Amino acid sequence: MAPGVRIARPGPNQEFPVDADVVVEGTATGTGGAEPHPIDQVTVRVDGGAPVEAALDPMPRSSPPATGFKVTVRLAVAGQHRITATATDDLGRSASDAVTVTTVGDPRCRSGGS
Repeated sequence: MAPGVRIARPGPNQEFPVDADVVVEGTATGTGGAEPHPIDQVTVRVDGGAPVEAALDPMPRSSPPATGFKVTVRLAVAGQHRITATATDDLGRSASDAVTVTTVGDPRCRSGGS
């Protein structure tokens, strides 16, 4: 059995303004059984950029072992963006989930400015 990960927020096809700080949240599940293997790390990438390590919130007494995760990423340019979360267990096995969101607007244009 392999680990699993699910992005709960943001949902697919959500729209955000350019330069938005977006909270990415979800759950990651390790493998259970006689020797459980918990999730050691969750990283989040925007468009294949540098990974950002998420804060983990283990769920006590869950079987298989599960953890919540949360991290904030910035959507710096207009267009579609693929947000990918990757969970890695204590054996180095990983699983990923992704959502596509959109940013609209231009960061050079600010209301009330020139």
